[in-house]
Amino acid sequence: MADARKFLGGKWLKSEDLGGIGKSTIVTIADVTEGEVQDEKKGTKRGWVLAFVGKDKALFCNTTNTNQMIDLFGDDTDAWFDKHIKLICVRVDFAGKKVPAIRIEPAPVVPKRGRVAAPPPPPEPDETEEEEITELTADDIPF
Repeated sequence: MADARKFLGGKWLKSEDLGGIGKSTIVTIADVTEGEVQDEKKGTKRGWVLAFVGKDKALFCNTTNTNQMIDLFGDDTDAWFDKHIKLICVRVDFAGKKVPAIRIEPAPVVPKRGRVAAPPPPPEPDETEEEEITELTADDIPF
C-alpha cells in the first residue's frame, strides 16, 4: 500500500517528517548547497541546505543547526560531505510558543563491520622483579 502523503509537504524536511517529539533518524550528508526560504516577517532568508543519501527532502539549516554543523565538522562546508548526523525532533520556544523543530546532533559512533580485533596480550612480567614466596605459619594468622 502506498502512503497517500508521499507527494505532500514540499521539498523541505519538517519536524513531522521525523514522526514527532523525541523521534530521530541517522542520515548521511550527500550534498551541501546554498538555498533560500521565504519568511513572512523577514522576507527571503539565505542559508545552507543539507541533502541526504536516500532521502527525498532536504533540511534548510537555521542558525542553530548551522552553528551545530560548524561545531561538529568545522566551517568549511566541503568537510560536511559524507558525514553522519542525527536529526531529532524537539520542542523549542519560538515567538512565545513551544513548537516542534528539527535539531542536529552528533551521530552515535557505530563500530565498522568486520572482525573484531583481538585484545592486546597482557604485558610480559618484568623479569628483574621476582617476588619472594614465603610460607604462612600459625603465628601469621590473627585468630
